[in-house]
Amino acid sequence: MKNFRSVRIPIFLVAFFIFGNAVAQSDSNGMLPSSFLTAAGGSLVYDVSLDYKEQHISGLLVAKEEEHGYHVVLLSKLGLKVMEFMLTPDGLNWIKTFDRLDKRMIKKALHQDFSVLYLMPLHNPEKVRLKKNNKVKIKKCIKLQVQLSDDHKRVIKAETKNFINFFKTKVIFYYINDDDIPDEICLTRNNVKMKIYMNLLKR
Repeated sequence: MKNFRSVRIPIFLVAFFIFGNAVAQSDSNGMLPSSFLTAAGGSLVYDVSLDYKEQHISGLLVAKEEEHGYHVVLLSKLGLKVMEFMLTPDGLNWIKTFDRLDKRMIKKALHQDFSVLYLMPLHNPEKVRLKKNNKVKIKKCIKLQVQLSDDHKRVIKAETKNFINFFKTKVIFYYINDDDIPDEICLTRNNVKMKIYMNLLKR
């Protein structure tokens, strides 16, 4: 009987931990906002500036939510398509690009960057864990940590949380108006001289 009691307490603690964790995960799922693209009705246009090392591109970034992902087009200021792709949870599929961008590692990096930028992991996440200070860890196509506003309606910051995070993608969202659509977005990567800055055009 003495041995049974010594075992019963740890089992109770394990059960309590599992149950409590399941409740926390269920509650935090309900606290996640939708992607701002969804909140905007499925399409948005941003004035965009892309810098990579010494190269600079500016234009308009158009994104439209479709059944299986996001249709993204980068236009020059003259209206010409610079690049076009479909962004899905499984990867990035080029529609129009340059030969030097059509490489496996570049596609993988761009998929990570634009998945974080458009907050794709918020769609049907596989796992959600609420942390302190309105931080939420999400597992979907990539592992992501987002910083929410106090009312949990806006994402303030998002960054990847991969096992090897040397080239972490980080995105900061700025809001000027009262809606949930970011007016400015800034994306950077750790240890890479690159930056994407976006300014919302009037809808």
